[in-house]
Amino acid sequence: MTFFTYPDERLDTLDDAGAIAAVLPLAGERAQHLYSVYSQTRPDATPTQRLAAMLTDRFRVGSIRMAERKAALGRPCLDVSVRFRL
Repeated sequence: MTFFTYPDERLDTLDDAGAIAAVLPLAGERAQHLYSVYSQTRPDATPTQRLAAMLTDRFRVGSIRMAERKAALGRPCLDVSVRFRL
């Protein structure tokens, strides 16, 4: 369970198929492949942890792209990543 997924207790028992189904509205036909990549790069993670990573990476990747575009224009930018574990 993560802070991001805390409100939904159904995620405590989520399996691989459920995680793929949860990301299907966002990733469409690429959902299975996307989950496969996250499974390969996070072999010890639970399906809920992989789903949380996929959902939060949507925001992180957008921020990185924005910073890259600003940097390409010679504009100042700051990209900060914070990881927090209890």
